[in-house]
Amino acid sequence: MAHVPAFAQELLRQLPNQWEDVKFIDGYPGKLCVVARRSGKRWYVAGINGEAKEKELKLDLSFLSKAKATLITDGEPMFTQQSVTPSNATVVTVKANGGFVLVTE
Repeated sequence: MAHVPAFAQELLRQLPNQWEDVKFIDGYPGKLCVVARRSGKRWYVAGINGEAKEKELKLDLSFLSKAKATLITDGEPMFTQQSVTPSNATVVTVKANGGFVLVTE
């Protein structure tokens, strides 16, 4: 954990222990899984790419419209963080065998 960026460490510290709502967003066994979970007013959308090739996902996150969110993905050297506004056509690039987390504010 000493090499993990501070923003990723903070996400892990604040991760809830229980969820009030769960939504399946996209997936196929062995290839991809994207789920959204809610705790209080905050949504956590997490995805994992189970294949050895990079994917560009077009996700329908319209149920989060008008929310501001932070997207954390695999990057160089370890993770990248950016602000996004979820919509019915939110595009997320997921590295081979990588993943992402999107957290609403």
